[in-house]
Amino acid sequence: MSFYLKHRNFKVMASIFKISTGDRHSIRWEDFVHTMSALGFRYSTNKGSQRTFKPRRSELKPNFRCHEERQLDAYRQDVIAPKLTAHFGWTASSFKLKQ
Repeated sequence: MSFYLKHRNFKVMASIFKISTGDRHSIRWEDFVHTMSALGFRYSTNKGSQRTFKPRRSELKPNFRCHEERQLDAYRQDVIAPKLTAHFGWTASSFKLKQ
C-alpha cells in the first residue's frame, strides 16, 4: 500500500526511511506526531515519555508505541524505521509525494 503525503509529511517519512540521498534531517517530535495523524493515527500519552499511536482504521495493527524525544535525530530514526516496518510493513517505497 502506498501513501501519498503532502510535502511536510513526506519529508518526515523520507528522513526516517532514507528515501533518497540528502533526505536525512533531524525531525521535531511535533512533526512526527502530525505525520502519524495524517497516516490515520490518534496520539495518546502514557507513563513517562512513552507515547502510543492508535489507528483510526481497523485494518491496521492495534497500537504503535515509542518514546517521545524533542528531536528525532538520525540514531532515533534508525531505531523507529525497523519498528514501523515490522509493525506495519512500511518501507521507503510505501511513501510518495502528493502532486
